[in-house]
Amino acid sequence: QISIQNGIKGINYSCVNGVASGMVSIGNAMYAIADQRAKRIVCGSSEWEPAVDQIHRLNERGIASVEKSGGRPFAKDSDGLWVAEGAATLVVERADVAQERGAKRYADITGYTQSYLPDLEELDIQDIAQAYEDNMLNCIIDSGLKPEDIEVVQANACGIPKLDQAEAIAIKNVFGKGAAITATAGTIGHGLGASSSINVAYAAIQLDEGFIAPILGDGEFFENQSIDYVRHDARITN
Repeated sequence: QISIQNGIKGINYSCVNGVASGMVSIGNAMYAIADQRAKRIVCGSSEWEPAVDQIHRLNERGIASVEKSGGRPFAKDSDGLWVAEGAATLVVERADVAQERGAKRYADITGYTQSYLPDLEELDIQDIAQAYEDNMLNCIIDSGLKPEDIEVVQANACGIPKLDQAEAIAIKNVFGKGAAITATAGTIGHGLGASSSINVAYAAIQLDEGFIAPILGDGEFFENQSIDYVRHDARITN
């Protein structure tokens, strides 16, 4: 409706990409600008208020939690994600175009990669971890960086133990304790289709304000001895 009312032309990925749709839109915006197919793109994603039957179906599949013990990223005893609604819209544009109009510059996108895991629920933790690790390394390579150049990682962990454990293993293998690790789901829940663009917006705010937000949630974390989790209190950055 926003696109229709404002005459904005573009592609809707949400019907085929689900929770990844926001990140896919941002990555494709970067490529369109890099390929000189556009100068400025408005992109992001949104999620409507969750319905009771939707939460029930996700709970039956072991994805959503209806308990207070859920929704805790990387926590071993979390029993699923907390479903949340929300939205985040970002303007991705060439640096010179942004400077010309006096826009505030929150962050630079230097790399992007994507891959899909079919039958995710059927894969074991090690297979998922390997796919996560490969994707992280490919994105870092695309950025022209090395793992040791990364100081902070905003993880996707959402409270689903199987996926969070796999992500923790991948983070340990790629970064060890060399990067501070944070995640947003413990604070705002998991926005499903809006989750990835909200993560990017949340990261941009942290960069702009000079802090790393803590991962909220008690209990023992996966790979706790091998990863530098930001817990309980925010860290001030330079």
